[in-house]
Amino acid sequence: MLLHLPVALVYGVGGVGKSTLVYALAAGRGGPVVYDSVSAGEPLAALVDDVRRQLARGAVPEAMDDEERLRDLAERLDESGALWVLDDLHRLEENARIRLVDALGRELRNGRFVATSRELVPMLGGTADRFELKLGGLDEQNARALWANLDTLYGPSSGFDVAWTRSRGNPFHLRRAHAGGVHEEDPLSAALRTLSADQRLIATVLALSAFDMNVTLVERLLPEPRARAALRELVVRLILEVDGSGRCMLHDIHRDALLASLSGEELREHHARIAELLSTAEMDPVVRVRERCRHLCACERFAEAGQLLLESGAELIRLGVASELFRGFEALPPEHRTPEIIHARARTLARLLDVRRAHEELIRLDVSKAREPLDIQASLAHVSMLAGDLAAAEHQARAVLEDPRATDALRMRTGTVFALTRTYRGFGDEARAFIDAAERRAALPVHLGFLRFTRAFTFWLDERNAEAVEAMGSARAVARDAPPTFRAGVLGPMFYAGLLSSTGRFERAGELLKQTESLVRHEQDPRLRVSWHAMHAMFLHERGERAAALAELRTLEDAFHRSGELLGELWARVWIGRELMLLGQCAEAERLLGETDALARERGILGICAAVERSRREEPLLRLREERVETPHPEKRGEVTRAKAITALLSVAAGDTVAARGAIEAVRAAALGTDYGLDRAMVALAESLAARLAGNPDAEREARQRAEAEASAASVDPGLLGRLSDALGATRLVTASGRSMLAEAPRDDGHVIVDARRHELRYPGHVVALKQRPVLRKLLYALANRPGDVLPKELLVEQTWNKPYEPLVHDNLLWVNVCRLRELVSGSGMTLERDERGYQLRVPEQFVYIAPGRGD
Repeated sequence: MLLHLPVALVYGVGGVGKSTLVYALAAGRGGPVVYDSVSAGEPLAALVDDVRRQLARGAVPEAMDDEERLRDLAERLDESGALWVLDDLHRLEENARIRLVDALGRELRNGRFVATSRELVPMLGGTADRFELKLGGLDEQNARALWANLDTLYGPSSGFDVAWTRSRGNPFHLRRAHAGGVHEEDPLSAALRTLSADQRLIATVLALSAFDMNVTLVERLLPEPRARAALRELVVRLILEVDGSGRCMLHDIHRDALLASLSGEELREHHARIAELLSTAEMDPVVRVRERCRHLCACERFAEAGQLLLESGAELIRLGVASELFRGFEALPPEHRTPEIIHARARTLARLLDVRRAHEELIRLDVSKAREPLDIQASLAHVSMLAGDLAAAEHQARAVLEDPRATDALRMRTGTVFALTRTYRGFGDEARAFIDAAERRAALPVHLGFLRFTRAFTFWLDERNAEAVEAMGSARAVARDAPPTFRAGVLGPMFYAGLLSSTGRFERAGELLKQTESLVRHEQDPRLRVSWHAMHAMFLHERGERAAALAELRTLEDAFHRSGELLGELWARVWIGRELMLLGQCAEAERLLGETDALARERGILGICAAVERSRREEPLLRLREERVETPHPEKRGEVTRAKAITALLSVAAGDTVAARGAIEAVRAAALGTDYGLDRAMVALAESLAARLAGNPDAEREARQRAEAEASAASVDPGLLGRLSDALGATRLVTASGRSMLAEAPRDDGHVIVDARRHELRYPGHVVALKQRPVLRKLLYALANRPGDVLPKELLVEQTWNKPYEPLVHDNLLWVNVCRLRELVSGSGMTLERDERGYQLRVPEQFVYIAPGRGD
């Protein structure tokens, strides 16, 4: 069945042969096999991380939650085509059991998972198919056959009928009865009472162990001849089994009975013995630390357990199990946590992106009782900065920097926090002056490179990207001469990629991101992975992939919010607001930016407030009102397209149809895909306004409908196009030199003005009312709309009387009204001339025709 389904469960009561069956299956399978068993109370995270390390044969990336952990496990099982055999699944908490089986059933493709359990794991709705095999007791015929085989192997034994009645066909109990004690009321207890001291010691140690010890390790409990003899006898008496790899497995039935027979003092003695045994054991270092701490705590040697965790912390973090380290700290009672343990615990929390709890713990810590107070103060400064408590961060950083006991490395680390804190508070120039002074004191290239990296980061926070690129180039030059570090080899290039994308160098930026992505995926520090995604979001933004950037930023915002990292959350919100502005979802953007600005001002994070204002400046309506058209880098498609769309609208409003047409065509060529719905709507709006200027209502209506359709499909705010149109000008002007739009009608200032909104003819010293002259004003408006052009009689008749032209009816009527109109405008500088094709209005240079609005 495993050829067809990736997950199999073998379940049934204890002793029916579940483990024997799956071990036989694994032994006959080609390819890698990973064995494990669940210890009572073991968390899912520890179990999965152990298997991930076995598959990786070393360190694995720190997973932020069980979902990420299970995905990574499935990928590793698939990559190697491995089989994971897990014993005693029922010992996991029920919800963890369900999640484990469900996740592997959905994710596995090439890898396989087989588990034994005393209980069937419930299936969730939509869970992938799996194979389930229930093992029960033997019927009497097969039970007799087993008994006969045991007679052949170990010699005849009487009492089958009693054994059959008591065992109900359970193979383990039948074997146990055949080995002796069949007439005892409780054969198991009887068997344990007859154990020698050596046998009982080994069995008890195995009962207390949360993992299957190897024969080599078990034999160290006693002098070699005695240990081997005791092991052999335990195997013969069916209390212990040893598999082909040398693992010693004690059945649950014996484990429970042994532990129930021990006094509290005996338990503590055995826990201490195991802790000592594991101190030099050659085994998975994570399991060794975990088990030693568990046994030390069980015998109340909490100080030793805490010291072991402090000494092992760096190795556990290197192996990608900071969560394991944290669980070890959690197991220590609060009254036994020294300042050093609390500090290490808080740093572990911060590493696991739980900044909120790390900050709370460090704030409560009494630094005066610590052996290394400066190190704790430096950590508090860093965590306070991330949590958005900038005043506390600056105070702690200053205290470390001013203390003569601070080492150069600690000064560099704390100086970085100080400079970034000042930048976030809105004093970037002061921060860079501080870095200048620190650079002059730096003795090591690695310190100098890190300080220059910090300078580049402060420029980036202030969005002075060109200066940031220059500073980063200098930092990279120094780093080439410094000893290599992993963070410098990953964090530096990924940040440089973000900077390069801000200047339009996408090819090189993409290469750096791709290189660092593969490294970060296997890196144990979750914060590096978050940093990579932040730089990737910037890369997408600068390249004009607005929707993808928005999705990445929303994921980052959620991660920062859950961790309590306020600075990161506010930064993500600023850029989410900017992306929403670009997409035309300005109401949501303003709500988000307003909340961000208020919170940042409350916390004194003025650098974020400045970034909020920069994001607000991306509002299309504001850019149009300011007539702001930058000249972006030609490779930055998003900025180029938006600049062209703004240019199209402004050119139409100014009557520059040539420039408008060029901008419209440029946008049409570039504004493809869902990211550019607003840009397409803007150029359709420009075409609508151009048609309006040309007096073509049908074309105006058709283009406006296209604009609205594009805006609606892109979820642009309702009414945004209308506001853009109004900002360009509700007033259409016709002058002697061309047409344009204005938000307000011009002042007279010596002009000859035909005002179709107020129905007036105005020229210096005169105002001629047209409201009571409907025929003359319609005739005048038609001619004034196209000054200098000869308008055919057909058009004049249609626009004046709204009827088709008939020579016999309209020639004389038109001639009479033209004569009356000629008298009306005499003295204004305008003249009416007749042509064989129609009539023409000649106007002075200072002529302005104010066309009627939509409702006029």
